[in-house]
Amino acid sequence: MNRLCVRCARPPSSLLAYDYDQKATWLFDFESGLSSRAGHPLCEAHANGFTPPLGWDLDDRRAMQLLLNPTELG
Repeated sequence: MNRLCVRCARPPSSLLAYDYDQKATWLFDFESGLSSRAGHPLCEAHANGFTPPLGWDLDDRRAMQLLLNPTELG
């Protein structure tokens, strides 16, 4: 079964997980090996724009990719 972003039905890039007791949220890479049932799939745009509820923490555990512009290398 293919999962889609819960906000817009685009292909997901991330999973959003949360814990009400800890007032904590996490973003993981969709292909991280974490069971896709463990979170809510989000596309890149919605994952990047996600803000947790007021008073909650966000732990972004997605892999970061640094993109360099070759003209900036000197």
